[in-house]
Amino acid sequence: RYQEIALRRVKLAVLMQQIAKNEKISVSEKELSDGMLNYASQFPGQEKQIFDYFKQNPSSIETIRGPIFEAKIIDNIFSKVKLKNISIDVKESFLESPKAINTLVELKTMGINLILDRTIAHKSTIDNFVRLPVSALKINIQFLKQAQQVHNDSQDQNDDEVTQAQHQHLFITHLITLCRSCDVAIIIDGIETEQDSDLAWQFKPTAAQGYYLCTPLDSCQECDNWRQVPHHDQKAS
Repeated sequence: RYQEIALRRVKLAVLMQQIAKNEKISVSEKELSDGMLNYASQFPGQEKQIFDYFKQNPSSIETIRGPIFEAKIIDNIFSKVKLKNISIDVKESFLESPKAINTLVELKTMGINLILDRTIAHKSTIDNFVRLPVSALKINIQFLKQAQQVHNDSQDQNDDEVTQAQHQHLFITHLITLCRSCDVAIIIDGIETEQDSDLAWQFKPTAAQGYYLCTPLDSCQECDNWRQVPHHDQKAS
């Protein structure tokens, strides 16, 4: 186990050194000084001792140089990769952390599409929609079926229950309208029957997916299709 980890680290180090050599990547003295200052600032009142330690132990400076060097290599790799066709599904439960939001915003600025998955009819959905620059909203067909059933059954319910049923149905309708006005795609997934398909298209989604529309492909087929199609804008996937 430990040998495998050690071998992986050695291979990664060799690869990164080769990339750095080919791309002429190095850490400047200014970057190193800034890194040392940032590190020392984490220990208020001990800055002098930290700088003295680095001066007396030159090899310890590698603990500062290493992360900067690796970050520059990673930035170089990402700058050469086309990310416009890459999408990440983000579950709403993942968005409870502010750090998660910041990370996703950074990914969005890199060109990665963010899809808000497992959408529920709740105020948090609107909050997440506003906070996160999503490219698409994914709604499961089961959620639409439940909302539709509640709406249909509201004829036999009291006024309070009718109001709740109407609220849930209107929420979905307005959420979809909001997405269209903001140029956010609507994806309905989990379609397994003809009835599911008919219900999904009543909401006029941008795309739909499920076993009824297309059975899953194996990895080889998926890779072949990916090479042949320049972008993924099919109605069903």
